[in-house]
Amino acid sequence: YTAELEYLYQQLDQEMDRAREVHKRTLPKRLPSARGVSLAAHYQPAAVLGGDFYDVVKLGNKLIIYLSDVTGHGADGAMLSLFVKHTIKGYLSFSPEKSIRPENILRYLSIQFQQKNLSEDYFICIFLAILDRETKKLTYTAAGFQDSPLVRLGNGERVKLVSRGLFISPAFSDDLLNLQESSIE
Repeated sequence: YTAELEYLYQQLDQEMDRAREVHKRTLPKRLPSARGVSLAAHYQPAAVLGGDFYDVVKLGNKLIIYLSDVTGHGADGAMLSLFVKHTIKGYLSFSPEKSIRPENILRYLSIQFQQKNLSEDYFICIFLAILDRETKKLTYTAAGFQDSPLVRLGNGERVKLVSRGLFISPAFSDDLLNLQESSIE
């Protein structure tokens, strides 16, 4: 019985290692560059397999930057992180450039999440910003993201990007999100 349990634990560890590797490979290998802007990221999962995720997508003149934290720190969290990534990439691939705004992207993510028919205890906290590389204007919003990212401006000033929208969840409708965009230069 003990030998069988040990074998099952080894199998589970191998499955978790594979899931962790898949999750790790979905993180950006290098961040896009933009003249006059420097980007840096560090990822340290809270558990063996995390539900935290970030990405930076270069699209024409824009950099779409987001940080997300989803329910769970296991396989379900990793799967939700992949859902977030692919839903955002899907929106960016079919939307006209004028529709690519933080609020529109998060509303689309919320609608897609609602359609998945998941339990009400699943949620997505996300901060999303779009940097116009020509004007250096950063427009952002968040859904339930409580730890405001910091930006250091060219003059050395540090600015917290505060946005207090409600997190994305099947527990309440998209109308309650209260996504408000803010901008800095």
